[in-house]
Amino acid sequence: MQSHPLSVLVTAPSVEPLTLTEAKLYLRVDQSTEDNLISGMLVAARQWVETYTRRALVTQTWDFRYESFMDTRQPLILPKAPLQSVTSITYLDEDGVSQTLASSNYSVRTLSGATAGRGYIELNDDVSLPSLYTDALAPVTVRAVCGYGAAAAVPDGIKMAIYLMLGDLYEQRQETMMSVSSKTKTTIERLLGPYRLEQVP
Repeated sequence: MQSHPLSVLVTAPSVEPLTLTEAKLYLRVDQSTEDNLISGMLVAARQWVETYTRRALVTQTWDFRYESFMDTRQPLILPKAPLQSVTSITYLDEDGVSQTLASSNYSVRTLSGATAGRGYIELNDDVSLPSLYTDALAPVTVRAVCGYGAAAAVPDGIKMAIYLMLGDLYEQRQETMMSVSSKTKTTIERLLGPYRLEQVP
């Protein structure tokens, strides 16, 4: 199974899993002078959690670029979970011209739930795929929408991990914004354990 595409973020999430108001309430911050700092910490914490779990949290759009199409034995595995939908599959034809693969050629498999695994794309029966441009390293691009949905849909266990990371970052802000104590990091990793996807071989 093809599992290591080049991943490019197309549209970032429009909001964070935690609002600035929720973050300030947790941190017991009443004034607004550190709003930008706390907002930056929320982004940093979310990005760390997404990298660690290999998931997307709030809805976002990605391009995943593959060396070849799926075939009858090898579906295309989408690296970010949960997969909501596939917008398109484009490719460079044998002349190097960008084309769009008709959706009738493939089926998209999505999985739902807090610990949903990776979605994938299967080739439909009796389909012949076009030749690809041989001079391109990754001539096939899958544009996909990933994430749990709105911020409210992000599992509570993941949100709690973000809260803990935020608290530690804020407490240690005079040292370094990205410093997280080893004790807190261990707790965060335990919270995120049920949601973490295995590295695909």
